[in-house]
Amino acid sequence: MRLDKALRPLESDALTIAAVIVELPEESLPEVPRLEPKPISSDHITKTVLNRRSWIAGGAASALSLSLFALWSTSGSNPEEQLKSTLEEWRKSIMRGRPEEHARRFYADNVERFYMKRDLTPAQVATEWWTILKRYPDIVKLELRNVKFEAVGNDRASILLDKDWQMRGKGIFEGSVQQRLQLIRVRDRWRIIQEFEPKVYWVKRSEK
Repeated sequence: MRLDKALRPLESDALTIAAVIVELPEESLPEVPRLEPKPISSDHITKTVLNRRSWIAGGAASALSLSLFALWSTSGSNPEEQLKSTLEEWRKSIMRGRPEEHARRFYADNVERFYMKRDLTPAQVATEWWTILKRYPDIVKLELRNVKFEAVGNDRASILLDKDWQMRGKGIFEGSVQQRLQLIRVRDRWRIIQEFEPKVYWVKRSEK
């Protein structure tokens, strides 16, 4: 078809010109290929859903890790470093031989287990210490080794270690045991709720 037949000039009273596009015949339009829809297999749908769930789960896990990290970061150090510091302070406090101060500083309001006894207050823990110190007031040695931090969470921790000690007074009281400490975090400080000895390697008492 010629272009002059497709566009016809029109003249209005205002002497303006417009172009009118005449409808082109159907046979001159290019043919557009039809796209047939492809069936989606059930395996493809399952893989897509699983991939999306994995992505969501991974994102949730990352968010949880970041949240826990943020909680620990507020205190300026990680939980294991805090526990190491608390453990060394606990050891030094025992060496000083001041049961009331020691119990107030390191034990929770309710001590679920303290060796063979259950549900003690810090004051009662101090009384237990006095029972030993009256007979052996001089703590010559207290060494902690093979320290393992277990089940460390946001506000709970468990410590397993070997303890060697020697106390003197009305004789000598010494030994080596496996010690278990379980702690909770209260107002940014670790407090002992359980203290006991799963294994006794050896114990010796000699009286004067």
